[in-house]
Amino acid sequence: MLAHLAVDSDMPKERLSPHLQPSSGQKASHRAAKAAPRPRASLASLTFWPAGGSLLVLLCLSLGACSSLPPIELYPQPRPATEVLVFVPGITGVQLRDRETSKVLWGTGPRLLFPRDGGYGVALPIRSASEGSAETTDGVEAFAPIEKIRLLKVFGKEVYGPVFELLTSNGFRRGKLEAPTSDDNLFSYSYDWRRDNVVAVKNLVDHLAKLQILRGQPLKVNLVCQSNGAHLCRYLAKYGASSLEQAEAGGTPLPPGIEISKLILIGTSNGGSLRILREMNRGRNYLGPFGRHWSQEAVFTFQSLYQDLPAYRTDLFVDEQGKSLPVDLYEAENWLTYGWSIYGEKTRKRLQDRPRPDLFGNADQRRAFLEENLATARRFQQLLHQDAPGFGHPRYYLIQNVYEETADRALLVREKGQWRTYFTGDKRLNKAPYLRALTSAPGDGHAAKTSQLFLSPQETNALGAAPFYVQGGHFELILDPGAKRRLLEFIND
Repeated sequence: MLAHLAVDSDMPKERLSPHLQPSSGQKASHRAAKAAPRPRASLASLTFWPAGGSLLVLLCLSLGACSSLPPIELYPQPRPATEVLVFVPGITGVQLRDRETSKVLWGTGPRLLFPRDGGYGVALPIRSASEGSAETTDGVEAFAPIEKIRLLKVFGKEVYGPVFELLTSNGFRRGKLEAPTSDDNLFSYSYDWRRDNVVAVKNLVDHLAKLQILRGQPLKVNLVCQSNGAHLCRYLAKYGASSLEQAEAGGTPLPPGIEISKLILIGTSNGGSLRILREMNRGRNYLGPFGRHWSQEAVFTFQSLYQDLPAYRTDLFVDEQGKSLPVDLYEAENWLTYGWSIYGEKTRKRLQDRPRPDLFGNADQRRAFLEENLATARRFQQLLHQDAPGFGHPRYYLIQNVYEETADRALLVREKGQWRTYFTGDKRLNKAPYLRALTSAPGDGHAAKTSQLFLSPQETNALGAAPFYVQGGHFELILDPGAKRRLLEFIND
């Protein structure tokens, strides 16, 4: 997931809690990351950039504070012909367009402002498994990573562009994964981040198989995975292009001649994130009151989000006394009971007054869609966290941050006859130090440290180096100078 221009008006910027401050030893280990000014957040991933108001964001854009630094040149020599690097972005990090008209629906500056449609223009039509996929009826396709966001031809904000500049200045030749040449060795994978991650993995394997045939020799693949991209890459390394059913039966091997050599995970929530539930509950605002709002019902349709719900712990909810509540996040009935996402009072009323059955179906279809996606998400996370027989010998590397106060559990209370859910950053928790401490943990603002390290035993044993931590938010750390340098070092390890 890229970093974001989304602004959460309900979450004011907080100073780091004392128990999350780095120790003197940790500070020393990150001097390289602090040696140069680091850029502000880049755009991407579904969850909000937890910074201040929209004016701050616009100021950052206008002053060019997000521009990239000069490329770091450590290894400018030519790369081996048998190795390729594929960059896999996070949720919202890939542009979307209308398949017939080529009109861009997401990924440009104007799309942060317009249309004021509640996100309906990017919502997936709800379909149950028995009705088939929305693939043939949606009319939307992914086509390119977001490299830079421009507004009004004046404001600009770097996203993934500096990463590609870094790599091409260090010996990589960039090509298109959909139409590669024999000399290309750097690609980005453009996938529809709204859909099931398993479908995205299969499409990526298909591209790699065609690339291997073009090369006519065995191919080693290094995967650089940002945010949700790690879910795709880890599944690929463990199960190839397998469906969930095939993976549960042991998985199918990768096509002949393809070897996954390295996975470099940057700003990843390997065990999921509770902030996903928060954003599904509240929608998201881009550029504060000036920008576009994606409604709860639109976000409800994004299948990939369910697969990033927290799986690294089960005691996710507490009451006002701090006692754990036995509430299963993966049970659809609890979403109705606690008014989560599309079942919130305001959202239900909005759909009653202005129903859109073409997008959101009827009540039965919504319930079936929720049940199917929660069940798929549970299976998906279980497969990621267990060892796989066809794992191979890839090496793993982690670039993360553990210095931000991060949602780890949520408070459930009844107020005025209705259930309310409060998360880290909400005033309700900020006024209760005990509950605030109980529901937060060290992390990057999106993923708690426990989630970041939530790998299977095989994957933990495959770590090629200790995790490298930088002081940047979940979505901005990919542009940190220290992270860039360590990325190159990991590639060349």
